[in-house]
Amino acid sequence: MKKRESRVEEFDPKRVRPLSDQPRTRFRGIKELAASIKEVGQQAPGSVIRLTGVPDFDVELIDGERRLRACIVAGVPFRAEVREVAGPKENQFTASFAANFGRQDHDVIEIAMALSRLQKMGKTIEQMARIAGRSTAWVVQHLSLLNLHPDVQALLIPADTESTDENGWHVVTKTRKHLTFSLALMLTSLTHELQNSLATRIVLSEESMASARRLIMRESRDAGISTQKTGKRVSRRRLLSVQKIVGVVEAQIGIFLDTPVADLRAIINEIDDTSKQATVDALYGLTDDLVSLADILESQIKSNEKKKPKAA
Repeated sequence: MKKRESRVEEFDPKRVRPLSDQPRTRFRGIKELAASIKEVGQQAPGSVIRLTGVPDFDVELIDGERRLRACIVAGVPFRAEVREVAGPKENQFTASFAANFGRQDHDVIEIAMALSRLQKMGKTIEQMARIAGRSTAWVVQHLSLLNLHPDVQALLIPADTESTDENGWHVVTKTRKHLTFSLALMLTSLTHELQNSLATRIVLSEESMASARRLIMRESRDAGISTQKTGKRVSRRRLLSVQKIVGVVEAQIGIFLDTPVADLRAIINEIDDTSKQATVDALYGLTDDLVSLADILESQIKSNEKKKPKAA
């Protein structure tokens, strides 16, 4: 198949029409990006398609609205690759989704809403996973967030306030703690009333992740609701195998921790930020699970000690 040639051109940013229903809905750090573009230029081009019969615009954006907005602030031309997107508007949205969600800076609700739209367009879980370059589990998890009450969904969005300090520097202040992705997933199977109660309590408290997870599990059990995805049978052999698994994980992680800092940073820098964040979430999730299991085992040990007859 002959590869279609593409070309990068410069456009007046005010004559680039943003995609009206593009996946990204929240934009942060525009002033910083504008300053960077003004200093060193636009490092990565956006993507656009030609428009005909539209007097106010020459092209329509597919990818790069943060860069477009920053170019307007900086007062410089917007560099973009001119692409061809055949077919209806849905194809443009799909192309924008693929371009956007392989990168960072999207909050999980933006992702969930975009996936929901793809699903309404007839895309399967497998197709969405391929488009996003993610696993089917990633798709299912993000879609499940739409089962959360809107107020709980809002708690998943970092509430940052942008301001300028006395020296003229742009400052981003985190105004509140936000609900983490892993905790939100545990809330998806609960009633909206219970979701709201627990989410608000967690966000307003200073509880650790492990404490928050135990709170959700305890309140769910009291309400007769399971937060577990499956009902796998726990056997003595499976429980004892945890010791071996922990030993293997400890050894593997130890290899990284024993690596010289400079080498470790070089390895980490090769990984995109989305994958880094997924690893962070996985590590915190594993830590919480291990702490929860350790607490259960420890409480059983203490209970057994109380039952032992006292020495005469």
